[in-house]
This record gives sequence, structure tokens and C-alpha cells, in this order.
Amino acid sequence: MNKFNFKSLLAVLLTVVMVFSIVPMSVSAEEGVKYTFSDYAAGTQYAMDEVHVLDDVITVTTSDAHFTTQLRLYDSSSHDGIAVIASTKVIKSIVLNAGNKMATLNVYGSTDGSTWALVEAVATTTTNYANYTVNMPENTAYTYLKLDADGDQIRVANMTITYATEGGNEGGNEGGNEGSETPDQGGTTPVVPTEATISFADVANRTTSTTTQQIWQQNGVTVTYDKANYANDLAEYANPVRFYAKTNVTVEYPGMTKLVVACNSDSYATVLVNSVSGMAGITAAASGKEVTIEPTNAIDTITVTLSAQVRVDSITVYTGSTGTEGGDGEEETPVVVPATLAEQLEAAKALANNTYLPYESTITGTITNDPKASSYNEGQYDFIVSDGTNSVRCYYVPVTGGTPAKGDTVTVTGKLTAYNGSAQFDSTATATWVKGTEGGEEGGETPDPETPTVTFPFADGDSFAIYYPAGDTVIGTLPSGTKLSAVEATLANGKITRESGMAEFTADFITDTVFCLIVDGKYLTSGATGNSLSLEDEISDYAGWTLEAAENGWYIKNANAAFNGNAQYIEFYSGFTTYGLNTSKADIYTFNFYALEGTVEEEEVVIYETPKEIVDAAYGLEDGQILSAGHKYTLTGVITSVDTAYDSNYKNVTVTIVVGGMTDKPIKVYRVKGEGADVIKVGDTITVTGVIKNYMGTIEFDQGCTLDSYTAAPQEPETPDVPETGDMTVVLVSAVLLAGAALAVVSRKRRFN
Repeated sequence: MNKFNFKSLLAVLLTVVMVFSIVPMSVSAEEGVKYTFSDYAAGTQYAMDEVHVLDDVITVTTSDAHFTTQLRLYDSSSHDGIAVIASTKVIKSIVLNAGNKMATLNVYGSTDGSTWALVEAVATTTTNYANYTVNMPENTAYTYLKLDADGDQIRVANMTITYATEGGNEGGNEGGNEGSETPDQGGTTPVVPTEATISFADVANRTTSTTTQQIWQQNGVTVTYDKANYANDLAEYANPVRFYAKTNVTVEYPGMTKLVVACNSDSYATVLVNSVSGMAGITAAASGKEVTIEPTNAIDTITVTLSAQVRVDSITVYTGSTGTEGGDGEEETPVVVPATLAEQLEAAKALANNTYLPYESTITGTITNDPKASSYNEGQYDFIVSDGTNSVRCYYVPVTGGTPAKGDTVTVTGKLTAYNGSAQFDSTATATWVKGTEGGEEGGETPDPETPTVTFPFADGDSFAIYYPAGDTVIGTLPSGTKLSAVEATLANGKITRESGMAEFTADFITDTVFCLIVDGKYLTSGATGNSLSLEDEISDYAGWTLEAAENGWYIKNANAAFNGNAQYIEFYSGFTTYGLNTSKADIYTFNFYALEGTVEEEEVVIYETPKEIVDAAYGLEDGQILSAGHKYTLTGVITSVDTAYDSNYKNVTVTIVVGGMTDKPIKVYRVKGEGADVIKVGDTITVTGVIKNYMGTIEFDQGCTLDSYTAAPQEPETPDVPETGDMTVVLVSAVLLAGAALAVVSRKRRFN
């Protein structure tokens, strides 16, 4: 019995030795747990010592930080916060999915929560979210970590903490491979993805709204809309929501493998695809109004900086694999690359706006204009390059190797895109500076190019609308004082849907670079010193225009108008006018050109004849309406009040008149100018010509009306002072005495004769 037990024990010991020689025993194995902050209840912004229990191992305490859909760590003069992570187990490493600003995230370790040692200063190198791994030094047993932002605000969307587990690998691999199957090589087993949708049909899902940030939340999806580099305050739009150019839009949801964004039009979908293109590990494709965004690996957060305005109805996010069973799949159609650059340019011109050829093109040539540096992205330039046969615009393309100048040689490579029927490279391409005009490899001077310095987006005789992207409007034909009206526009497939009141311009080139803009035979004209825009019957020195390239379109400059030496540009300011260029507000001066499509059934314009018909019709206008589509009427009336006194600087006055005794229907005459404007007064009769409209309930002649003539009210004779009744006797006696004296004089004269 003893002998048997000894042998059995010996066998067991030998087995144990063999096993341990194959699998080394670990005293403390490691286990990683991912914590996504949007899974937990939000805290209070800037709260002090706010405790958040994530599970039975990890607790986070925030001080002057914000525990919300992200852990937000502030670093500013008013708020400098920290977050302390406390663990019941020894922390071995932490992976932080962080972004929002380019700053430094300091990670400190501690064994007691009071004495800290810097583990690593993490440089967050992108505004987009990325993973940063911090390993604890060997021979440390940190159970506390402190996170402290330095330089700017940093947001942590999720963190994965690996900590030591007690008991080693006991049972850890048991059955690990048991029952695992190798999938068929013909495809992957499909996994039905989970999904969640956030709608922007109304403001019900908007939880935060300030001039710099909006937050929308529904079904666990969070969308944060940040002003970023957008020049204006964020507007409160819904159905659809409007995300403007240069803003950041962040979508957060755990484990996203796909996002489907329902845009409001095909053109907005194209803008979104272009904004996503170039982001590492992310692909985007549009199908009509829908954009599908797919990361290479599952993500919890994605931030997109928009290149232009995008309007969105909803966003649906998916998690899990979307693979499908099957064999080899469909055979792809090979891409045919045209042999010459000229053919590639022609192919690009046929594309829809802001879409790309499926292959790269290259041109090496001379820069034919003065490159314009980007105000937002260092190293990007807008220029035109020519190889002697082909000319291509390079729209804010990154340039390496030197600072480009007119006459320099560059090589540009990238996918050609289309813009209003023209082919161009954009910021997704790259340019390499080869040599300059001075000290170059070959020396000598580069001859002046024969091509114009600006590639116009239209040709002589072309028809188009002038589109204002920041307001989604086009220039209209109706005058509004010294300005032209704005008409709301719908842009789709590179064209504007035709609506009543839109100005359809044609270009008439006077020189290679100066042109007139003509609507129905009238010339778009600026005032000599700017501050006005009108359509005039006759051409003048102020009906000539030129173009200058802008960040996202064109500046339209008058060829001759100037004020204090400053050129005048078309701008939007409660209507379209001209003013000196202010590049800090570039959006209000930036325009694009699109063809109009569709037809509008023209309404018959009724012209009223008699003063009563005119006044009655004017009083039938709704707020904002203009009588007879801007036809100018002439009325004569009596001034009942002077509403704004004559202004000697602007030489105008505002009065109210009554026409034909219709006292219940007065007409305001707003800022009328003309001979006599400085002297007219209550009671005078005036004749006025101009456009009549309803302005916020007031029927008035609009600014720009003229004073044709005036008749002063008749002066009443002065009435002598009448003495009181008690003095009548004295008056009568005086009159009798005076009369008697007069008779005496007359009688004396007669006697001398």
C-alpha cells in the first residue's frame, strides 16, 4: 500500500515537472478591460471631486473636469482639471482613445493616491481620436493613475486598462482551442450588426446649444457639433441640421463598424465624402443622398472637419461584422487609364462636382500665376500649372520642397476632381517643388506664360447664377434699396434649381480678365465708391468685374469702384452690395457659379394705373412683398409727417404722405433724395417715383426712391393783433382824432390853393 502510494506520488510529481517545463507559471497574469465613457451616466461640468464607479475594479474621480460622453480634461486660465483613476488591482498599462486638440496628456502613477510620479507625457498629435498606449514601468505596482491635460483641452472617448489578476493562468487556457472551427475559405460567416439612429427632424434630441457647440443625443448615439474654425456663431437648425464649413462634427457610439449618413441632397453627400477622404483608416462613398463611412477597425469616435456646408437628416451607426458568406465574389471591372493627361482632364470634366477619377494623374510644369497661400493650412497653395499643352488648377494643394512662386517648376500628383465642368487637383493631391526662377538647375528666365493668370469658371456668353454658399442663396433681380435681393437656392448635381426672382447672368468679356454680368439686357453695376449694387440699363465704368481666387470659391471685384483707395467687392449684408474686402470675414465675400436648371412658370405682372389702384394694391401686399415685381410707380401726396429729418451727409429725408385724401392708407417715403429734399415739410405736396413694398407691415417707397417735384403749402396771411374788449374805446377815439387831423390838413391845403 505504501509502495503503491509512493509510486503514484512520484508519477504525479514527474507530470507536474513536465508541465511546468512546457508552460511557465505566472504569478500574476494580465487582463484588459475596456471602458467607454458614454456607457456611464454623465456628471456635472467643472464639478470638484466627483466620483464615478465604473465597475468593482475601477473608479474615476474628476476635479474641474467633465465626465460625460467623453472624459473632458480642461487646461485654461479658468479651468485646469484632472481625473484620478483608482484600481483595486495593480495597473500594467492603459490605452487612451483621445483627441479633440493637439496638446499633451500627462499620465502619472501612484501607489497611495497622494505621491505621484510621471509615467509618460503623451503628445496627442491629431484633432481626430487616436489610441495612445502607456505602459507602466517594470517593478511598479501602481493602483492609481492621474490624467492631466497640458496646452489645450483633451477628450478621452474610452480607455482600456490592463491590470494584474490574482491566481496566474490557472485554467486560463483550458479548452481555449477546444471546439474552434476554421471558417470556410470561400467567405466569412455573417454577423448581424446592431444599429442605432439619431434623427435631426426637430430639436428634441439636441441637449446642448451654444454659439460654439451643439450636442445631440438619441439611442446612445452622441453627435457633437463644434464651431472650430467657422467664422460665425453656430445656428440652431433642424429638419435638416446644418453643419457649416470648417466646423467639426464628432459621432460617438461604442464599436462602430459603419455609419450611414442621410444627407439632404446629393451635393451635400459629395461634400461629406470629400471631407472624410484622406482620413487614415476611414473610407467613404456616396449613393445619392446617402453616405456610407466605414473604418478599417471598429471605433468608438469619429471626428470630421467639413470642407463645405452639409445638411443632414439622420445618422445610423452599426456595430459588428457585416461580412457575408460566399465564394470568391464578383470580379471587379478593371479601371482603364487614358494614355495622355489631356484625355484624363477631359474625363475629369465629365464628373459630377467634387468627385474623383479612380486613378492618379501627374503633371510637371510651370506655375503661371502668383500662388495664394492657405489661411488655414500651412504649406497649401492655390495655383495654376502648365506643361505647355495642358493647364490645371491646383486648389490649395500641399507643396513640399520649397515655397512656390510664379515661374517655378512643380510636379503635381493626385486624383483629378471636377468643379463646375473644370478639372482640377485639390488638397488630396501633392506637389513637389522642383526648381525656381532664380539659381535653378538650368538658370535663365522662364518666359511669361501666354495663359491668363486666372482660369475663369465660365466662358464668354455662358449663362449661370451667382451662388452665395454661406447663405445658400443666389443674387436676385429685385432691388432692395441700394442692394439686390437674395433668393433661397437648392444646389444639386452641380446645378441650381431655378426659382422665380433668380438672376440668370451671362458673361460678356471686355478684356481677357474684365467682364460684364448681364441680366435681361441690364448690367450688374456698383456705385462709384461701392456700398451699392444694381441692375442698370446702360453700361458704365462700374459695370466691369474681375475674379480673384478665394478659399472655397471666388471673390468678385469691381474693376473701377473704390473707396479711400480700397477696391470694392460683392458681399452679402442683408442683401447683396459692394464693399471693401475684409478677409477675416471671407465667407460673406465668397461666391460660386452654377447653371440654372428647370423652368418656372412666370406669373403675370399686373401694373396698376390710377393712384387709388396703386395704393389699394400696395395695402394688399404681405410682409416682404414688392408691388408688381419691382415696377417703379409715381405718386403725388401731401406730407403728413417728417419721420426722419434731412441728413446733410446722405442728402435724404424720410416722410409720410397721404395720396388722394386716403388718410387711412398712408405711404412712407423712405430716404427720398432729390432737389428740395432739404426743405420739404408737413403740408407740402410732393411727387415721388420708386419701388413700393411692405416692410414689416409698413407700406413704403423703398430706399432709392426719388423726389420728382414739390409744391410748398400756401402761406396764410398774418392776422393783426386784436386788442381785448376793454381797449376798444381808446382805439375808436384814437381813430376819430386821427381822421379829424387828416381832414384839417386837407382843408388847409385847399385854402392855400
